[in-house]
Amino acid sequence: MKRAKREDLLKLKNQLESHQQEISASVIEVQSYRDKDNEILDFQKSVIKKVETKGKLTVEEQIEYLKYKGITFDFIDEQSAKRFLSQSSYYYKLTAFRKNFIKNTENKYEGVDFGTLNDLATIDMHLRYLLIKLSLDIEHALKTLLINLITDSDEDGYSIVEEYNAYEYTNFCSKIDRKSLNDTEKLKQKENYISVQKKILSEYKPERDYSYDLWSKRKDTPSIWVLIEMMSYGQLASFIKFYVDNHKFGSTQLQYAYHYLHFSKHVRDSSAHSRPIILNVIENAQFRQRKFAKAHIKTFLLDAGVSKEITFKYLTNLKVHDLCSLLLLHDKYIKGSIARRERKREMRALLKRTRKRISYYPNNPQLTDVVHIFFKIIRNYKLIG
Repeated sequence: MKRAKREDLLKLKNQLESHQQEISASVIEVQSYRDKDNEILDFQKSVIKKVETKGKLTVEEQIEYLKYKGITFDFIDEQSAKRFLSQSSYYYKLTAFRKNFIKNTENKYEGVDFGTLNDLATIDMHLRYLLIKLSLDIEHALKTLLINLITDSDEDGYSIVEEYNAYEYTNFCSKIDRKSLNDTEKLKQKENYISVQKKILSEYKPERDYSYDLWSKRKDTPSIWVLIEMMSYGQLASFIKFYVDNHKFGSTQLQYAYHYLHFSKHVRDSSAHSRPIILNVIENAQFRQRKFAKAHIKTFLLDAGVSKEITFKYLTNLKVHDLCSLLLLHDKYIKGSIARRERKREMRALLKRTRKRISYYPNNPQLTDVVHIFFKIIRNYKLIG
């Protein structure tokens, strides 16, 4: 066997040293990845601990917690998400919409991206603006109807205020009697009862209020026409209940408002205070349908072409039921063709917006069912009342 030349030996040595360096670099790189993974894991653990102890999260920690819960960042990357949470919205407002998705056996979300949540938040914003308009339409239409009915009746406009107050006082006393209080405390609470006219007018007492002049001239003996003008949405619902319960003139025209106005108030209040609407809309059996969903609203959906299966399933969802209640009221009481045409145009535009990023929702048949309900209602909304 020939002895290796010195040059070959040096070459082999250099090769071995090169391989050794590569191996060392690989070991360092692997260790670096491990250190980074451990660092991420430690960071994630600290975030989870903060959540469990109800601690305040930074934007970076909010992103990390979303990742821990299974939220991906494919449609919107993490840096863009951080900017969005810092400048355009806030954590609760956005993440509340994850309640529309089902978790897996590991309590993590699947197929839910930050972009999906952002899309729902945008749709919800447009929906709230539209719902406020629909609510204002309904409130104006019902106040107009009530004033016309009372004007056409034999009411003098003042005795009905006393009747309404007596009705509310009786209901108030019934609630007090059902409480676990002694007789002295019950009597004390009844003596502190505030009449309905004072409750309604007290909101306009400050001189800075725009309706102060209306209040100052009629605060002692307000007519029902003044009270109706100054009633809030909730107070209007209470008065309509009194009006129908006492079979006042033309009360049959207020049957839909009697049954559904207090449900629509939840929608109106959430919209006015910028609280999420599209939240928990896929969960059914939130209340017993037999108890709350009356025949009118079932018929409203079935006549629009919604299947029985979907109707009976989703009318047990609080949000779906209340949204349908508001749309039912708008359909029944808004008679002007111009108003109906404009609102239908806006509803169709919103529905079109919901489909803009349909690819964000590949595996959520429940949300598809909910959108289907409102698609049918809007399509069935006639331009002439």
